[in-house]
Amino acid sequence: MNIVLIGLRGAGKTTVAKLLSKKQSMNCISTDDEISAIEKASISNIVKNHGWKHFRRLEKNVITGLADSDNTVIDTGGGVIMDPDNVKILKSLGKVFCLTAPVSLLYKRIERSIDRPKLTNEDDGLSELNKLFEERESLYREAADAIVDTEGKSPKQIVEEIVT
Repeated sequence: MNIVLIGLRGAGKTTVAKLLSKKQSMNCISTDDEISAIEKASISNIVKNHGWKHFRRLEKNVITGLADSDNTVIDTGGGVIMDPDNVKILKSLGKVFCLTAPVSLLYKRIERSIDRPKLTNEDDGLSELNKLFEERESLYREAADAIVDTEGKSPKQIVEEIVT
């Protein structure tokens, strides 16, 4: 059985995945880290040099390659839910948790990040996250078996909510 984490940037997927895997004695896979390892480049450089379409193909290949995973916490990129095939595979792997918080809080968590590629034509990060939230919220809800609101909670508290 696996645990899959989905959600927008800043939701805490990576941090929670690492803590959760330790607590549950599970493996931990970050789809973004897998893509970076395959390409030997950061996500930002992959997108800059090859575009989002190329990145999404790589992402789909990584998701497809997870089909035999077991006892693993899977930390996905924020846009993984844009492809219905990805969602179908992830749901078949185990329980899907969507980590969420108000967009203003998500932005606060990532505003100092310098290595995140732009996802929209919006001029500022907050506008970009708002736009992504509008585009993706229903897809996250449809894909998730459970929604975990991370606002006001420590990563440890979020892990406890998931394992309970």
